[in-house]
Amino acid sequence: MAANTVTGGRVGDGPSIPDPATVIVAQLDTTHEARGAPAMTTTTYNVVAELDVPYGEDAADSAIELVADYAGAVARSDFGWTEVTFTIPATGLKQASTTALAILDTTPWGARSLRVLTTEDYDRMVDRVDAPMLTPAQAAEQLGISRQAVHKLITTQNLAARRVGTRWLVPADAVARRLETVQSR
Repeated sequence: MAANTVTGGRVGDGPSIPDPATVIVAQLDTTHEARGAPAMTTTTYNVVAELDVPYGEDAADSAIELVADYAGAVARSDFGWTEVTFTIPATGLKQASTTALAILDTTPWGARSLRVLTTEDYDRMVDRVDAPMLTPAQAAEQLGISRQAVHKLITTQNLAARRVGTRWLVPADAVARRLETVQSR
């Protein structure tokens, strides 16, 4: 079977068209060098895009073909749509966003949402989502202070926390770091 290529805006067999990510990076590098500027540094970016197609086996199979060359993954979004995550090189956020949109333009569906982050920020975000969380009361118990004191630390931004609805949740590692700081004094 021939490699997947872009034909008429869709992924399929046909004449080879250069990869959008490669073309955009090459165009920016050439323009930058033409101005006599120093070489640009390339960073990797992670793209999370929710596609305008309900998640299902056919949609997942088509979507994985789209992002397979970019260390891609496909999953069901929280809202039931097909979500693709992939990694691309770029010299900045604008280029990464443009490249991501060029790649997504090769699908028969539009994008419902797009999130572009440096790989470093993406990894921190993913790690934070998976991190164990504590209620302010639990954090207070571990820190040996009152719940009100924990709330004051949160509102003065001296203790990391995330608001979920009307409740505050404190990452367990933030409590551990706070304990280390207090004990080292």
